[in-house]
Amino acid sequence: TGANGTGKSTLARLVMGLLEPSRGQILADGLDLRQVHPAWWRSQVIYLTQEPGFLNATIGENLRQLNPDIDDAGLNRVIDAAGLRPFLDEPPAGFDTPIVSNGRNLALGVRRRLALARALTADGRLVVLDDPIEGLDAKGRETIAVVLGELHKAGRTIIALSHDPDVINQAQIVIDLNHKPRPRVVTVSQMVASAVGDAQTEAAG
Repeated sequence: TGANGTGKSTLARLVMGLLEPSRGQILADGLDLRQVHPAWWRSQVIYLTQEPGFLNATIGENLRQLNPDIDDAGLNRVIDAAGLRPFLDEPPAGFDTPIVSNGRNLALGVRRRLALARALTADGRLVVLDDPIEGLDAKGRETIAVVLGELHKAGRTIIALSHDPDVINQAQIVIDLNHKPRPRVVTVSQMVASAVGDAQTEAAG
């Protein structure tokens, strides 16, 4: 977690291998990410970007980007998980409905849900979610919470980057990027206690 500009999205891109660290290493189970094929690594991770983009292709073709072999049952599974069934059932073409303008004409909430559905096709052991509930209404936030709960129960490792308390409070460990010069690693209870202490100190001052 951290305020805007503290490096949350940069950290996500580093974990995904989209950026290389200027110093140090990023290790996954002891393996330096620079030693693995980038396309293979990205196929191992459920990654929800902050600003999702799409191909000018059909919904089905966009969803199959990470997993070309996924069948219709799998596509329907991720559509339902992302809460997109009403959106998909509205046009008669279904999965064959074209996405135009790289999806920019779609509502932000729909874009975020489509990106979530696409990410879930990877079925990776690692989950990286960059501001997962940004731009979502109450129903969308509830959908994300359910997905996170299911992924947690399935034993996935989840890295969620957010400054939203609804996301932070679900975490077991928090990396506080607001803490300078080096980020602080704390539990949620320690972070809350620290915030309360800071508020009391400010009030006393």
